[in-house]
Amino acid sequence: MTRVIRGTTVSVRVDDATAEAWRQQAAEIGLSVSDWIRGAVDAGQQTRLPTPRKRPARPPRDTSNDADPALMRELAALGSNMNQIARALNSCRSKGDRLPVLEALAYLRSIEAMAASLLPQLPPPPKPKPKGGSSDAH
Repeated sequence: MTRVIRGTTVSVRVDDATAEAWRQQAAEIGLSVSDWIRGAVDAGQQTRLPTPRKRPARPPRDTSNDADPALMRELAALGSNMNQIARALNSCRSKGDRLPVLEALAYLRSIEAMAASLLPQLPPPPKPKPKGGSSDAH
């Protein structure tokens, strides 16, 4: 079965009572409101859209290994600095200029020192999930 890519959003304004009724009707048959509306609108038409099906519930996101947002911003800034240095080095290399390379190495050493001080603050990596007999591959 080919997958239909849904990239367009159509907004519809309805009163609260109608919205609640649609939510209840969708829930009664195990569909999302979007799938229920698509099915109701396309009923009896030859649209070649697949029949709405119940989507599996997403498991809750594991937040036990989330890092401190301030720490992540610092690491992102370090990565950005490294990217700028790499660009500058590539530019100098294409021009044949060797002097900025020494300056860039000094910057890289300072970034390395900053990263080393941030590393102990990172949470441990997530534990690998056991590979069971059931597969979610499609």
